Amino acid sequence: MPTTRPNNIREARRKGHVDNIENVETKLKLITLFRENNNYIPLNKMPFCYFARFNRALAYMGKLKYAITNEMNTILSQHETINYGIIVRLSEPLQQERNDILPSNNSFNQQHEKCQVTLQETENEVEEHEKNKQRVKRWLVEMKSK
Repeated sequence: MPTTRPNNIREARRKGHVDNIENVETKLKLITLFRENNNYIPLNKMPFCYFARFNRALAYMGKLKYAITNEMNTILSQHETINYGIIVRLSEPLQQERNDILPSNNSFNQQHEKCQVTLQETENEVEEHEKNKQRVKRWLVEMKSK
């Protein structure tokens, strides 16, 4: 008889679809989950994210906050925030690299070229302004002398 997919965490626990946080496979699944979620997940959403991704309930002893500290101390770190409560982050060496944070080198070069062009235009405008200023001074001197 094929097993049906559980609809919620409670049903997953009842059917035995449970991953214990102490197991190495579960820890690897959690690392994968964090990498897929930009290296962090709010603590209160961890069990739901785990169930949504793997269709299994995350089992731990006591409170999740302390279970993470005890079982995954070097892998995950917890940070308290004002708006989101506690955020759990993946440790630096395990984080997935993100290439979308910094602009590409080509983009930087294009911006640099635009700045150079703008700077040159500004310098030209200043020179033109100085020339006009000198013309006006000469004209004023000529007008006074007449």
